[in-house]
Amino acid sequence: MIKVNKKIIFAPGQVATRNQMQQPTSQFIGMAGVRYATRSLWLMKALIIMAGVSTAYTVSAVTLTAVVEGGRSGIVGATGSVTSTLNKALMDARYSTSYGISTISTTTAICDDITSREVSIEGSDGKPYGIILRNDVGNDSGARLLPDGSATWLRTLADGKRLNGLIVYTEGLWTNTWSDGITTQSSKSNADGTSPYVDTRIFCPNIPSVTYDPDAIRTSSVNVRFKIYAARPLMPGNYAVRPLYHADLSSSGSGDMAELLVDRVDVRVANYSCALNIPTSVDLSTGAGTSNDTATLNYRVQCSDQGASNVSMTPYVSVMAAGVSSGLSSTPSKLGVAGTGGRLWIIGNWSGTAPASSSCSAGSTMYFDGRDGIALSRVVSGGSIDVQNQVSFRLCGATGVPGDYTAQATFSVVQR
Repeated sequence: MIKVNKKIIFAPGQVATRNQMQQPTSQFIGMAGVRYATRSLWLMKALIIMAGVSTAYTVSAVTLTAVVEGGRSGIVGATGSVTSTLNKALMDARYSTSYGISTISTTTAICDDITSREVSIEGSDGKPYGIILRNDVGNDSGARLLPDGSATWLRTLADGKRLNGLIVYTEGLWTNTWSDGITTQSSKSNADGTSPYVDTRIFCPNIPSVTYDPDAIRTSSVNVRFKIYAARPLMPGNYAVRPLYHADLSSSGSGDMAELLVDRVDVRVANYSCALNIPTSVDLSTGAGTSNDTATLNYRVQCSDQGASNVSMTPYVSVMAAGVSSGLSSTPSKLGVAGTGGRLWIIGNWSGTAPASSSCSAGSTMYFDGRDGIALSRVVSGGSIDVQNQVSFRLCGATGVPGDYTAQATFSVVQR
């Protein structure tokens, strides 16, 4: 039996959102609007769905183009995800303090500093430092880009121990967890997004001082998107950020690694808005005597042009691992179930037909990394659409894993 929680239930620390439609003509902002949060209460091996709407992106080479709704503030949208992997010997046996592991930066040499003209903090709602979006003439728009996603890293110590790390970026803030196979440690950014090791650096995860094997190859990988935060309502127009880099840096500059992550982020503010209505939870279980290892959910998307925008827009539905599932699976077609050590995962289809059990190993047609899922009807200037469709899921993995577990994913409507 599929259990869908349609009551508005908030977990500790969560904030109410308007992502469940009550009337077809209502406007809902979700992830691209003033307020964004989730509603969830889960039992069994459950998939938590966090619905977001009106975010946008286009990926062309390494350029991201986001379309967001004008007149909004807060988190008003997000780009698509980009990935990068670096490999190189460290060539530096000294301490690493004050430099970055899997850093996101506007330069190739060092983590961004809060004194840079490229970063700033805005508002009184606790948002951290972010990268400044500028208008066509180079002026500060009041909007910021905030990394959101995950990263992994590997470094070898002088005594031969290998450190494996996972970084989770959440709207500019980060948490870094690493292990040598015996001991697990973690650190996190300050509340304003700066580093606890050097409090002028942002997007700069690190670990306490250790001595490395300078000849060992280390790796650094990122899979991030950029949320768009507006301290004040954005006026219609075009905004941009210069190239952004993925970097892994040493204490001396010797052995530094850096790669272009995106050559440009373009944000177009228009008058389109979209609303997504999807159930926010479903229970799945596996094992002897169970029959609800699959689920099918109905969703509805409504989009319209509120002000005769001078461009048309195509909305896409996408999904991205979130919360406890962020960084759990290296396979984008699998959503990791937290607390099971990789023994349980979820796969999905962009249709009402649940994936076959034979698809569990390879995954199915749904990718939980924010890429395009399914294109909806194009919305023309002054027009609107109302689309209803289905998605389906299957719980995969070992049957002998008793207990209650959770997976989380964010469904979004993206405009481009």
